[in-house]
Amino acid sequence: MIMRTYRILTLLAFMLLAAAGCQKPYEKHYDLSVDSNGYVINFSGKSFPVYVYCSTEWTASLSEEVDWVHFDGETSGTGNGVIRLTVEENWEGERSVCLVFVSGAHEQRVNISQHGYDPMYHLTYDPAALEYPCGSYMATVTFQTNVPSEILKRCRPSVEEECRWLSGLTGYTIVSDDGVMGTDRKVVARFSYAVLRNEGGSQRTVTVLAGLPLEYTEGMEKIMTLDLIQNAEVAEISMKKTFEIESGEGTYALEVDTNLQDMLDDVAVVSSADFLSDLHLVREEDGVRLTFSAERNSTSASRTATVSLSHRDLDGVTVAASVTIVQK
Repeated sequence: MIMRTYRILTLLAFMLLAAAGCQKPYEKHYDLSVDSNGYVINFSGKSFPVYVYCSTEWTASLSEEVDWVHFDGETSGTGNGVIRLTVEENWEGERSVCLVFVSGAHEQRVNISQHGYDPMYHLTYDPAALEYPCGSYMATVTFQTNVPSEILKRCRPSVEEECRWLSGLTGYTIVSDDGVMGTDRKVVARFSYAVLRNEGGSQRTVTVLAGLPLEYTEGMEKIMTLDLIQNAEVAEISMKKTFEIESGEGTYALEVDTNLQDMLDDVAVVSSADFLSDLHLVREEDGVRLTFSAERNSTSASRTATVSLSHRDLDGVTVAASVTIVQK
């Protein structure tokens, strides 16, 4: 009896193991789904992927035939997959179309809408003119715009007419881009160039244009034009020889006479004493100022510091000036 019971239990165990071996592993089943129900594209266009999740065969198509959305690759598959779309630039009004996935009796729609071009884009530089002495200089212009950085990267500034004394005009370099859609976008960009020595003895001017294609500038509220003026004067920097300040902590401004007012970032400012700090050359409406901060003089004796300003052009010509700061 015991032996018979043992055989029955053994047989049942084998049957359970066999049944378990016939079971298929667990698989998650998708009728049909996508990673997003919609995309909003800027007027400048974009290429992007759309992911589909499905356990069977599926196809993708547009709800209507349009010439501004293109499939980049396959439009059908089996199981999970991805399709890639390219949306072209839009110089007209807002537009939309649906991307339609179908698998058997199941359907998923993805709305693709695109903003139209807004003529309220602007690209400006302030001031609208920069003036240089007769030397040779490397310069960088930084400006703010709401033209998308992806457009700026494909463009470069240009000159209104042939100019042999302006060289090395670069394309746009993007400093920052907040990525906001539409005309509220804030992009900071810059470009560089070299001004060659003026040996002709007279003033000369060239106008730098934004360099954007015509379709980008039509209807713009503001378009950047920058006049570069080079006179026949040599570079100069001068200021008073001594400047007296109080013993207490404070901030001060000293007038500087210079024709390098549009190149202040290239002027070196050096102090011989560490009780002065935050030394900057600042352009104001009525001229250029040297601003600085001074620590309190806790001693009974006065103290001095020499502040030097200097600029060296591309040909190695240097101009300089210095002032002695006397603190009571």
